[in-house]
Amino acid sequence: MSIDNLSSPTPPVLIRIVNADNLEHEFGLISSFIDKYCFVVLETEFSGVILPPAADNSGVGFRHQNSSELYYHLKKTVEAYKPIQVALTLVDANGNLPRVDTEENPSIWGFNFKDFDPARDLHAAEWIQSMEGKEVDFEKNRDYGIDSVKFAEKLMSSGLVCNTDVVTWVTFHSAYDFGYLLKMLTGLHGGLEQVAKTLKVEPAAGKVHLAGENSLLTWKVFQKIKDLCCGEIESFGGVIYGLETF
Repeated sequence: MSIDNLSSPTPPVLIRIVNADNLEHEFGLISSFIDKYCFVVLETEFSGVILPPAADNSGVGFRHQNSSELYYHLKKTVEAYKPIQVALTLVDANGNLPRVDTEENPSIWGFNFKDFDPARDLHAAEWIQSMEGKEVDFEKNRDYGIDSVKFAEKLMSSGLVCNTDVVTWVTFHSAYDFGYLLKMLTGLHGGLEQVAKTLKVEPAAGKVHLAGENSLLTWKVFQKIKDLCCGEIESFGGVIYGLETF
């Protein structure tokens, strides 16, 4: 289902389409609503799915898999296929949606990503045809859409992530939704300085590329990532970059 064409209840819901040029502004609005509209509904659209050998389009094969097998196919899908859209709906305890400024209609958000190119990237043809039939403009997304890395940066600092005292996430059949969200959130690449910049960590000593300063900056980046992961970092223990992961 295309985010741009969700059915409209009464009163009509305004779907605020987010591209690269208004990403920061719209996340600012979202952050301002979180304390009151604390239920966050997540939906994603992506370009295909890797089915287990015994599965068909009905998903029957999935029901006979154990957790390890399900995770394997989830991981392979998230690695192979790229995100196309993400939708976020904020709701208060009474089921109300936020209204932006003086707009009469309540709002939800639809984010278009530039990552996916149907001419280049792996995809399920019938999925893409269905989205095109619902007026998803892949060429426009390539030109004006959001880089998923930039989306992750804004999401990290928005107050939506690791804010369990306030935020409750609501999803439907969400394994792939959270799979893509985690892929974006954990996809920090580049040198130490770039990762620190992404996490808004300032070098304390003011200089870079010196062992002492980099050691201190590494600690500050570690602390920031630990905070973002709500302290749950045990799974990363004993993993050495360059030997076990790249």
